[in-house]
Formats: sequence, C-alpha cells, structure tokens
Amino acid sequence: MISKKCVLIIQARTGSIRFPRKVLAKINGITLVEQIINRVKRAKKIDEIVLATTKKKEDDILCRLAEKKKISFFRGSENDLVDRYYKAAIHFNAKFILRLPADNPIPEPKEYDRLIRYHLQSEKDFSSNICNFKNNGYPDGIGVEIFNFKAI
Repeated sequence: MISKKCVLIIQARTGSIRFPRKVLAKINGITLVEQIINRVKRAKKIDEIVLATTKKKEDDILCRLAEKKKISFFRGSENDLVDRYYKAAIHFNAKFILRLPADNPIPEPKEYDRLIRYHLQSEKDFSSNICNFKNNGYPDGIGVEIFNFKAI
C-alpha cells in the first residue's frame, strides 16, 4: 500500500529577533501557537500535526506545549529550515507536507482540507493558497502550502 500520509509541520521558535518569543504572545489569554494548534486540529484531512522547533534550550517550552496539546514535535536546525522540514518529514513518514509558520495566526481548517483534496487530485508536487491568486481575496494568515516529500 502506498502511503498518503499528510503531515502538517508548524515551524516555531522563540528566538525571533524582531519580536522575541512571538509564538508565545497571548491572544485572549492563549498563546499564538496554541491558537494555531487549536484551529488546525479541526482539519479532517491532516494525519499528524508536528511542531518543528530548534534544539536550543529556550525552545524546550515549545516541546512541552506540544505535549500538553497532544501533538508531536521535532527538534532540528535553528537556521536551516529546509533541513528541519526534511528531517521531520522523514521522522514522521510524511508523503505530503503542509508548511505552516507559527506566526500565521488564523489558519482555516476547511481551507486546509480543500487544499489537501486539490493537491491529491492534481498530482502536482506543490500547491499553495498563500498568494493572492486570481483575486481570491484571502487575507494574510489563513494560508498554507502543501508539497510532496519527493519535492524536498
């Protein structure tokens, strides 16, 4: 049987230079990254959610948060994001990878499911709803990209 596993990888770290600990900033008493996790958990076509962070001690808090939210986590390179995705995808046996930065505050679960359906039917290597394409009217913050593991 050919694997069709869709893994959503949320890239997160606390070492932002412009806004340190941005992913832990609170909105209505809940951290930004928890808000994101709560929303993407409602998507029906995602097989596994992984919080991909760095190996730095300061990001231990993100691993504890992932455990609290009952999602997987992966620790990798701080500066080589492609390597972090690649190794996380291997570790979790992903056939399809959804990429979500943890500062994308309002992911829309139904839109994620729609994009996954489209991607699987299209047989393309990469699909996205991030850019304003054909005046789709999508606001910043709901977008996601999906790509095949082989495209890495």
